Amino acid sequence: MASKHEVIVRNVITSFSVERRGRLYTMQQGLATPWGESTPKWYGPYPGKRTKGFPDIFGFEFDNRYVKPIPVYCAIEVKTIAHSRLSPQQKNYLNYCKSIGGRAYVAMEDSSPEGYSLTEWVPV
Repeated sequence: MASKHEVIVRNVITSFSVERRGRLYTMQQGLATPWGESTPKWYGPYPGKRTKGFPDIFGFEFDNRYVKPIPVYCAIEVKTIAHSRLSPQQKNYLNYCKSIGGRAYVAMEDSSPEGYSLTEWVPV
C-alpha cells in the first residue's frame, strides 16, 4: 500500500495532467520519473545525488495569459499532517523558485475529496 505522501504526489500530478495545467515530474533517489512512464530518467548534473530542499514535484505550469501558453518552472513541496513543517532548505528552494519567476506551491494533506489543498508559496 502506498504511503499518504505518495498518494498526494500522484493526485497532484494527475490533477495537473487532467486540467492541462502543465507537465510535472517526481524525484525518486535522484531520478525523475515522467508521469505515465515506468522508467526513471536522470535530469541532474550529479547522478545519485540530490540538492537538499529539492521539491517532491517539479516541472512546468503553463502561463495562459498569452496567445500561446508559455511554460513556467513550477516546484511543489508535499506535506502530510505527520510531517507538516518545511525545512530551511525547502523554504530556500521555494523562495529561489519564486525569485527567478517560477511558481512554487505547498500541497498539504487535508480531509477534502482530493486529499490535499494546494496553496501558492509566499516568500519569507
